[in-house]
Amino acid sequence: MPLNNMRLQIDNLDGTGPRDYTSNIDAARSPRITRKLNEASQFNFSLVSVGTNFVVPRRGARVILSRSNDQEVFTGYVKTESEFEYLGWGERGAMYRYNFVAQSDELLLDEKRLSTRSPFVARSAGDALRQLTQDAIPGAFGTSAVQNLDTLPYYVPDPQQTWSQHAATISTEARASYRVLDGAVTFAPIGSVTYTLSESDPNFSPQGLSLQPINAVVNDATVVGELEPGAYVRDYFVGNGLSTRFYLSQPPFTKRSRTIVDEEYATSSLDPTRWSVLDPRGAVVVGAGKLQVAGGTGADGATTVNFVEQIELGGSWVLEHGSVAFTSTVSSGILGGLYIGDISSDGTLAGSALVTASGHRYVLATRFYSQEIYRQEQIFHCAANPAGAGLGGTQVAANVRFVLEVHDVDPTNPATMVASAIVLYDGVISDAPAFCAYALVNSPGLYCAIAFTRIIQAVDVQVRTSLPGQPYVTRLVGSLSSGCECNVFSGTTLDFFSAFVPPVNQQIEVHYRGQYGSDSLLSTVGRAMARVTNPASITAEQRGIDNGVRGTVRHVKYWKVRNLERLFTGRSPGYISRRCA
Repeated sequence: MPLNNMRLQIDNLDGTGPRDYTSNIDAARSPRITRKLNEASQFNFSLVSVGTNFVVPRRGARVILSRSNDQEVFTGYVKTESEFEYLGWGERGAMYRYNFVAQSDELLLDEKRLSTRSPFVARSAGDALRQLTQDAIPGAFGTSAVQNLDTLPYYVPDPQQTWSQHAATISTEARASYRVLDGAVTFAPIGSVTYTLSESDPNFSPQGLSLQPINAVVNDATVVGELEPGAYVRDYFVGNGLSTRFYLSQPPFTKRSRTIVDEEYATSSLDPTRWSVLDPRGAVVVGAGKLQVAGGTGADGATTVNFVEQIELGGSWVLEHGSVAFTSTVSSGILGGLYIGDISSDGTLAGSALVTASGHRYVLATRFYSQEIYRQEQIFHCAANPAGAGLGGTQVAANVRFVLEVHDVDPTNPATMVASAIVLYDGVISDAPAFCAYALVNSPGLYCAIAFTRIIQAVDVQVRTSLPGQPYVTRLVGSLSSGCECNVFSGTTLDFFSAFVPPVNQQIEVHYRGQYGSDSLLSTVGRAMARVTNPASITAEQRGIDNGVRGTVRHVKYWKVRNLERLFTGRSPGYISRRCA
């Protein structure tokens, strides 16, 4: 951009507002803006001091570069203190050149530590970016130009990364680009704007154009991703009345539990990064380390505490809501409900009933098991599959087993602390939805105090046992203090606690997704893999003893791949040897 068509304003944040530095631009060193895809823009410029009224811009000063018609080209902030050079003595005294580096507006966002929040589940890429922007500096940046684009099945916002790092990763997953200009975030598909190169264009700069040839002949490509669910495994054992340890044939895909949310209500209000509250009567408050619920409007779905993210009904999960103390003999509502769409308890009752006792504490838990670890496939993009029309992303059908349990604890009886939980419901929902909403509280008229809430991604193992001639029942997998009966400790061993030793001839079924496919000896065991060949190109490249194959192996860089081989072969997961065939 020619200097005569340029306007440079800098606000030193000293209360005097923006100053015009256009006349101070060093003509010997043209200002340069460096833009790269999904990275912060950088503006390098030099100023020459003229006269005694020159104010040296300081670190953090606001920089606005625009055309003469006020169209803004760059907005940002000076990153560091300036470098300066002595140029000599002029008519108005000593002259200096000051060199500056400014970074675009996301510098402010990058300086803020993002809050620790639960992973985004089934959110659009644009929605995730808007949420991260709001978390960093609430209300400071406009997001009206952020398009939704594709849905991200699962994205973990790591607080150790900066806002721009997250924006770059999200943009890559959605095949999009982001930019921050004049306090507004733009997020749009790549390739929505094209530029034509013409030597007859008066603004064309040949010296600024560099073309690099790429040896891109690849006709046999193998893509390797992260660990994925392998074979569908069923291990069978028979109890002998003595053994408490049983060895699994494979490591389960999820072999360790991890807690996604551990809420103990230690603050004076609910964390908005976790919970969304609808409470027109002020019936829900946080106090004394508990979530206190005192009634509601009497209407279903009118007084709720909802988890801000959806729950993916895949793998093995435990939703704990306790220890609950009921403060009235008359309570109506639902604790820890899962819903499709709106929060509504329409339906029929199922399972056993439990009469609560005064002074007791109740740990309510919902467990669900699905042999499909992921309920939505990963979305991939290329030139033929741009943002909004990616390859993959379909939902995976699955049946889900739900187990509703309650651990009844009598504070006056220590034995109840380690007693087994009472199973109120154990059944399968066929063709269950992939995602659902989780409402901790739906209170038409609940009166209770909740001490903690946990969302746990449990070991991906379902254990069911049966005595001869009796139906199978689900055994609870987890810690003894949670009222469970067995656990998977080392990743390949199922251990029953001493109070729950399988009796003689008890049949034990263990269902899970393994880390291996049909061949556990491959060096890439357990990893998502896909291979694509171009026979026409292979034939065209054949020369003498050269068979024409131009192969490459690439590793997926940014995200955890879901069912990668399905995108290319259509085969069911769990057969690593077939993927490389």
